[in-house]
Amino acid sequence: MKKYFFIFLFIILIISVSVFLFYYSIWSKENKIEQKMVSKALHEIAVVKEVDEVSYYAGEKQYYFILGKDVNKIQWMIWLNEDDIHYKPLSNWVRKEEIEQRALEMVPNIEIIRIAYGVNEQEQLIYEVLYQDKEERLGYIYFNLFDGKLIKIYRLGKME
Repeated sequence: MKKYFFIFLFIILIISVSVFLFYYSIWSKENKIEQKMVSKALHEIAVVKEVDEVSYYAGEKQYYFILGKDVNKIQWMIWLNEDDIHYKPLSNWVRKEEIEQRALEMVPNIEIIRIAYGVNEQEQLIYEVLYQDKEERLGYIYFNLFDGKLIKIYRLGKME
């Protein structure tokens, strides 16, 4: 009986280590790509000296967004991928907290899952708000990053 117990524990240990290594390899690869994009941005856009936030947007075109500051503490947004790099000072922009408030007022009784920076089809900088309502339907709300105006709302079906 003890023999089977130790065999069972050994199998559980092997499975646990395998699952950990699998997920770690995925995380590690994504982390290396993110670090590569940050290095590229700081090298090509020398004005940014301090990185505050890095995020990924998977819209029509995929971009990494880097929020950072220059030596004068002015906020900058850099968005880049393997092919393109863009940047803009953010002296006049709407903060995520205000966008969260607007989304909650526009669509009541929702839970906001995430708010991400993005670029729409017209090459405008946007906020993408992913939410879930009480019926467990997912939805997206898109706002202009600079003036906070609503661009569009999508409501999807239930999560499975």
